Amino acid sequence: MGKGYPVPGHTVSIVTDVLRQRGASLHEAAEIYAKTGIVHRDAIIVLWKMKFHYNLMRPVTYINRFIDPNWQTLVPTPPYPEYPSALSYIVGGVMQVLTRELGNNIPVTDNTYTWNGSAARQYPSFSSLAAEVALSRVYAGIHYKIAVDEGLRLGKILGDRAADIRLGQ
Repeated sequence: MGKGYPVPGHTVSIVTDVLRQRGASLHEAAEIYAKTGIVHRDAIIVLWKMKFHYNLMRPVTYINRFIDPNWQTLVPTPPYPEYPSALSYIVGGVMQVLTRELGNNIPVTDNTYTWNGSAARQYPSFSSLAAEVALSRVYAGIHYKIAVDEGLRLGKILGDRAADIRLGQ
């Protein structure tokens, strides 16, 4: 999904930490991994269809063309259309699966990058983690706000559908 956020590696790291902290059973972990895997797969299929259907130019392209030809984003801009935000859609979907399976008022810690000296990030809920991740793409200059809002909205729907799947007992 771009160089700034290695999806699904980051989301799987978060899911793994949450499951470890809960002391999840093998059955519970398998169901949650399966459902979040479904979110990753389905989101990618739908996203590329939407991105190339709407074919909206990224903020950097608009700014370079009409405002300032030298302006650059804070992170590398992916070389595909802007709308909707893939990161918001995928993270929103995965966090919705966790919300449905475990509840939303559970504090979550993102330890993914502590290995390189980055601080762990604390969130009061799965939905607040998804919201911050989505907004980071606006702050980085690679998405419009509407693209991340729509990504989160679509991710919630996809996460609900994945959570509704009844896997074998």
